Amino acid sequence: MRSLLNRFFAWFTFKHPLQPTVLILLIIFALTYQFGFNIKYFLVGLGLWSLVEYLLHRFIFHAIHFKEPYKSMATELHMLHHKDVTVDKFTIAPFFVTLFLSGIIFLVLLFFIKKVALTTQVLTGIYLGYAIYEWVHYWTHNLKFNFFGKKHHLYHHFKNPKSNFGVTSPIWDYLFGTKKG
Repeated sequence: MRSLLNRFFAWFTFKHPLQPTVLILLIIFALTYQFGFNIKYFLVGLGLWSLVEYLLHRFIFHAIHFKEPYKSMATELHMLHHKDVTVDKFTIAPFFVTLFLSGIIFLVLLFFIKKVALTTQVLTGIYLGYAIYEWVHYWTHNLKFNFFGKKHHLYHHFKNPKSNFGVTSPIWDYLFGTKKG
């Protein structure tokens, strides 16, 4: 069973952010074609991304205290990333994890927004935020020079994994008291 699972992962694992970005852009275009585009809802989604990123990273990807079967596959994959930050296939989220989590995000948004078209328009902004996140996260681990956010994220990896959950923005770490370093 584990071998079959490993082969499944291989098809949905990326080593560079261009791969999920292309898929995300295709999904955004398809959803925009189907449900329309409203810049206001798109920007709300883009703004929401940093909160979504923070919550996922803190409460799903670091949910190591849960036992099977409640520990998520996303948690296990993220812990592999922490074990060796140089492995690119663990730096970029596997696409099946992204699709599964985006389905949950869609349902949560739909609960609050109540309209499928508006929810989808917000989701397209979140998707763009996710694509930007993958680039920033990849650069954080692969570029030699310092840039905004690199110190913040690497502190999370090498000093205190219970802090600095924001990758694209530290704002939620400041607001929720998890900013360190």
